[in-house]
Amino acid sequence: MSIPRHAPSSLRADTRSLRLRWSMARQSSASTRSVCLNCSPGITSSGHRLLRVSRLTKSEDGEEKLVGLPEMTVDMDGVLCRPILGMNLVISRDVQRAPDVHRTRQLSELPSPLQWLDSKVGQGLRYGWRLPMPQVTEGLAKLAEVRRLVLLTGRPESARKATERWLIRHHLRDYFSEILLNDRGLSNAAFKLLKTRERGVMDHVDDDGRVAYFLAQDAPRTVFLIAWPKNHGLPYPPTVVRVQSLLEAAERIHQRPPSPVIETP
Repeated sequence: MSIPRHAPSSLRADTRSLRLRWSMARQSSASTRSVCLNCSPGITSSGHRLLRVSRLTKSEDGEEKLVGLPEMTVDMDGVLCRPILGMNLVISRDVQRAPDVHRTRQLSELPSPLQWLDSKVGQGLRYGWRLPMPQVTEGLAKLAEVRRLVLLTGRPESARKATERWLIRHHLRDYFSEILLNDRGLSNAAFKLLKTRERGVMDHVDDDGRVAYFLAQDAPRTVFLIAWPKNHGLPYPPTVVRVQSLLEAAERIHQRPPSPVIETP
């Protein structure tokens, strides 16, 4: 992005800082996609989606500066990807036991059938043929206008290739600046709780009742819960918002007052 010579010095400095920051991020992470400063999301000449990571705003004294978009995490299964046979039977309703962020479990500890599911063939059968949820593309496009999207899934790290292939096949990969899979051997709820804490995430989308309950209880965090029969009727905190689709979650975020400014270093 070209900055005019007459632009305020603070704007030029912020732009240089953001360029350096995102250049380093792209070099250090294969999951980071093309990014742009204060632009509308679009498609690059190479076919990649251009992610908006900042916006131009004015302070109370009228000074213009670039600020980073707030980060938002989005779950995979039951949010982007339809469950097997369309029946989301793996949703947990256990809100009595808090997730243990210290208890890990190795693949070798799982029963043999579950170990087979983690093989290349098992992952292909488990993930590859499933279809996207309704209005996913529209929802991601609308969210990407106001949030930097990060995919946060309880799938194991070993499923990264299968996950990336599915996202690419359905033209969804480029909406996400990062993909975070469970590389710590934690339960689904514990992994997401730990990651949202570490990253200071204040908006998350999920389908699991237990995840929604404890993420909302942990911080003043809004959890958009995709409505499934099995996650209905739990005593959720008031910041859990059940929605019918990702597009509805995006529309609700657009109806909010502007987010607090996040200064870029």
